Amino acid sequence: MDCLFCFSESRIYSKLPVNRFNNKSFNFCSCNSCGLLFIDPIPSEDDLALMYPPSYQQGVSKQLDNLDFEQPGLRHSYGRIMPILKSRGTSAKVVDFGCGNGKFVWNAVNNNVNIEGVEFFEEQVNHLRKNIPETKFYTVKEFIESEEKYDIIFLSNVVEHFTNPKKELQQLMVKLSDGGLLVAEGPLEMNRSFVNYCKWKYFKLRKFFSSSYHTAFAPVHIFYSNYQNQLNLFESIGLSKVEYQTKENAWPYPAGLAEIKSPGAVVKYVIAMLSKMAGSFMSHYGNTFIYVGQKGENYGK
Repeated sequence: MDCLFCFSESRIYSKLPVNRFNNKSFNFCSCNSCGLLFIDPIPSEDDLALMYPPSYQQGVSKQLDNLDFEQPGLRHSYGRIMPILKSRGTSAKVVDFGCGNGKFVWNAVNNNVNIEGVEFFEEQVNHLRKNIPETKFYTVKEFIESEEKYDIIFLSNVVEHFTNPKKELQQLMVKLSDGGLLVAEGPLEMNRSFVNYCKWKYFKLRKFFSSSYHTAFAPVHIFYSNYQNQLNLFESIGLSKVEYQTKENAWPYPAGLAEIKSPGAVVKYVIAMLSKMAGSFMSHYGNTFIYVGQKGENYGK
């Protein structure tokens, strides 16, 4: 299978254990050209249905957060995101593509952002429409087929779920107004990071000492990128970088003492804290990113 980012045919199977899900074996391939790590094969429609059951989005959330609150997982605070979405004025049309349970949309509405939401499954979209009638929600199909254009498209922890990332991002470019912004945040799981290093080394060592060892989780992250190949992907679809920053996050290790439930978790917590300290003085270091790219005025002409 060719690389999902640069389409190079030169790739090797990594030393990571095979992941077994839905009676299938998913291998991890590493691109020799750009360094992307990706799963092979790409999940089928049946796999995706099991990976994203109705419970995946956990309903609808109308919780209002303090803008400085550090969001869990590989996410920035809303106070980091909101000013970017307001940078084109309060009348600018914004869409949260892959809005999940609608929590960010609800917070944005309550911070005077003219925002709409897009989610993949019709059932979840109907829940969002019923519980947050203050704005509009669309399925992906409705969104792509509509005539609407947006000044800003926001993706929070979405791109790594794309099974054909370049094609799916190009579809979003069509929905973006000329000169508009694409704002994305998400993981850089192959980037320079002590947390990343320890996580992958653990799996490789497990396989080294037990050839039969395998993992068994839903392969929701289709690829694992680094600073440079993620940037190259955004540039390849016609975006010009406005901002691109990395940040180290404790995930998937404990971020605080309250999360420590076992002796092993103490070690993970120490690793996470050391890694976050390293990120304070090393450039392009970290396992998460925020990117702002602008669509050219003459895009596609």
